[in-house]
Amino acid sequence: MTPGQFRTAYIHKLLSVVQKQGIAVDEFYRSIGLTTARISDRMETSRQDYEKIHFSVIDEVDLPGLGLILGAGVNLSDLSLAGLAFMFSSDLERGIKRWTQFQELTDPPHRYQFYRGAETSTLRATINLEPFQANLRRTRFAIEESLSEWFVAGELFDRPEGWFSEIHLAYPKPDYSDLYQEQFHCPVKFDQPHTQFLFPSQYLQRPMRHGDEDIAQILEFKCAALIKASRGQDELVYTIRTILMRDPEKYKHIGEVAGVLNVSERTLRRRLTELGTTFKEIAFNYRITLACEYLVATDLPISAVSIMVGYSDTANFFRAFRQHIDMTPDQYRCAHAKSYCALEDHEQPN
Repeated sequence: MTPGQFRTAYIHKLLSVVQKQGIAVDEFYRSIGLTTARISDRMETSRQDYEKIHFSVIDEVDLPGLGLILGAGVNLSDLSLAGLAFMFSSDLERGIKRWTQFQELTDPPHRYQFYRGAETSTLRATINLEPFQANLRRTRFAIEESLSEWFVAGELFDRPEGWFSEIHLAYPKPDYSDLYQEQFHCPVKFDQPHTQFLFPSQYLQRPMRHGDEDIAQILEFKCAALIKASRGQDELVYTIRTILMRDPEKYKHIGEVAGVLNVSERTLRRRLTELGTTFKEIAFNYRITLACEYLVATDLPISAVSIMVGYSDTANFFRAFRQHIDMTPDQYRCAHAKSYCALEDHEQPN
């Protein structure tokens, strides 16, 4: 999810879970003018429509432990950039630190803080969105979903049978509290000062199944760039940059981005004109800015940087970069990444 725009894939997943329990969902789709046929993971909707259908389901569907069921069904395709940075980290501790640093990219109703102890470590959740704070049912749903997702993450470091040692919840014990025990296989305490889960600190050094620090660092870099881009920027421009970040090579034309936003190309052009910019300008600035950061922060070959920011032809990338920066990618790297250039000079033959 991104500020201002929310992916309809989550709505579809939520309603699919509800439908599998024998509950009709057509009215929820109609409430925001969507049908199952129009839902796809590429479509996005406004915050208003997202919250309308999200809260309607939470408030109206009488399904005990809905958040537990939804969170338990998480898979790798559901992960945001922050989630992918977690997944590709070399070990659990690095993954948790990356997730907590960049969790705002998922726009969650709560924030997690990580506390490392000698024997036991803790991830503590704090509800930070008013619509969830003021409503026990919504609070419970958000925490249940989140705990289930964290529990499922144990599969990534070979603890699918469970890795929590204890769960503390700051809300009263619900009628279906037995579902918690069935799902998490550990003691669960209600009416506690904090909402958090505890786990053995020894797990922090467990290697992640898909661990690859090179990939994790690139994803971490993208997360940082995306957060930086979101500050002080119009929501529509930020959303477009977010879409480009998912796959710069894929979204090269305004019509493709308009399709993701579920608006016409004409409407998107008009809205960008009102902001005093164009899709071409946003895409060009984004690609060159990201390229500059890759050149400084990584040792990736220029050809790889070119592809990662959406240029299939390295020669075109060189021309565009020089036009905007007034130096070649190699010159920029040497001017801003001194350690890289010092290494290159040292390795050159006499």
